[in-house]
Amino acid sequence: MAALGAAAVSQVEAALARDDVGALSAAISALGMRLGAYYDWATLKHGQQARDLLAMAASAAAPACVAALLGAGAEPNAASPSDGNTALHCACSSAGSSTARIIALLVRAGADKLLPNASGATACDLLTQETSQVKIGASGALEGLSRRFPP
Repeated sequence: MAALGAAAVSQVEAALARDDVGALSAAISALGMRLGAYYDWATLKHGQQARDLLAMAASAAAPACVAALLGAGAEPNAASPSDGNTALHCACSSAGSSTARIIALLVRAGADKLLPNASGATACDLLTQETSQVKIGASGALEGLSRRFPP
């Protein structure tokens, strides 16, 4: 697992916050980051965690970046060595206006809705832990996708 310096983290976070695929691509190239590699990533909610680029983009609610990373070959079921969370777990635990879209992108790319993390929680479990309207909308999207894309 690679550690990212503060400058690198802020460069990647800025690109993800803007959902700017070009800036993310430039940051990945400049920093020598790789698809499938895990990086130490600090979040306010979860503290220090190992995350791959796809999970970082899903956590940041950056659908264009998620789509670009999937298109580049990112593995939607890659589980973090620190907590077992996949990009789908990260998307389901991050409420935002693009949560449903990110869930749809990940499920269509083959993300396993029933894959448990290290605590035994599936992405669906994480989605239902909060009851904000955004989460309810995303939950409906995941249910709808479950009917269209059964396991």
